[in-house]
Amino acid sequence: KDAEKEKTVIAVPEWEILEIEKNELKPKIWLFIYSDQNQIIRKIKAKNIAGFNRINWDLRSESINKISKLDDDEAGPLVAPGKYSAQLYKQIEGEFTDITNKIKFIVKPLNQGSLKGSSYETVVKFWQDVDQLKNKSNQLSNTIKETDKKINLMLKSYERAQYTDTSLHSNLLNLRQRILEMQKKIGGSKVRAEIGEQNEYPRMRDYLWAASGSSTYGPTKMHKKSLANAEKIFQQLDLELTTIKKSFQPSAK
Repeated sequence: KDAEKEKTVIAVPEWEILEIEKNELKPKIWLFIYSDQNQIIRKIKAKNIAGFNRINWDLRSESINKISKLDDDEAGPLVAPGKYSAQLYKQIEGEFTDITNKIKFIVKPLNQGSLKGSSYETVVKFWQDVDQLKNKSNQLSNTIKETDKKINLMLKSYERAQYTDTSLHSNLLNLRQRILEMQKKIGGSKVRAEIGEQNEYPRMRDYLWAASGSSTYGPTKMHKKSLANAEKIFQQLDLELTTIKKSFQPSAK
């Protein structure tokens, strides 16, 4: 305004400077959680606004699942009671710089059950195994969807072809049916789901859900059996998918 009143020339930044400002990363505040071995087990984004702000840790580790979207803040399994430390960091242009000293603290169990359960290490290890299988099953499910899309594109291409090949068409339809059966074993029957009917047999997701019970008492026989069943179905589907994908590869001559 002063420049306008004095009728002086107003300086305009160069386009390159404006591009840099437009593309720069926004500054962020983070809370790092460390284990007793000084290993980072969780990074939690804090609010970067004026005034007093609070941030808390839900006692969960970092998720190892495949990131499917940018705003995915999924957490991993709970950690075991023990010694931990926390430290605040600022992130400017992607670089982390500590702004506080580390604060040590101890995570204690709320109470002790009347029955003796498994050790905390055993419980956490089981939770991690369940989390890893969930991650692998999600990746398998995504790969199956991609393969299904590829088969449908090939069927569409066959419809446009100038010639017919009964053997090729039959093979594609067979592959499509095998993919549909695999999707059914993972997520269940779509027809039954439309009317709220239960599936005839448990899905892999059903077994994973049953194994995911967050009991600090320890994995029960049911938890272990459910995880074993889910792992068995996963291995069968993974082998089946490998066989299907090989059928797309040209044979060596």
